Amino acid sequence: MSDLVTWRDARNAFRLLDELGQLSHDTLAWRRHLVAGTSTLVGAQVGPATVHDSSKALHKRLDARSRTELLAKARALPRAPRLLLQEEDLPAPR
Repeated sequence: MSDLVTWRDARNAFRLLDELGQLSHDTLAWRRHLVAGTSTLVGAQVGPATVHDSSKALHKRLDARSRTELLAKARALPRAPRLLLQEEDLPAPR
């Protein structure tokens, strides 16, 4: 098997992107199709997938009810939260 990307590979990748676009509102179906499709593209039998929405955790930890309120509270922290948050970046839960 060659390491070069063929026209067929590119076409199949764009076909997968199109199919994912059609599933955009069904996140579970989108994730399943993404893993199955990329596994097929690379010839794998299984593929990993993970989802983490840190904004929900931040909303909860900072007791913010809107994006605007979340941003204001995050800016008021003693130091800016890192991209990958650590426990010491956030105030203790109430």
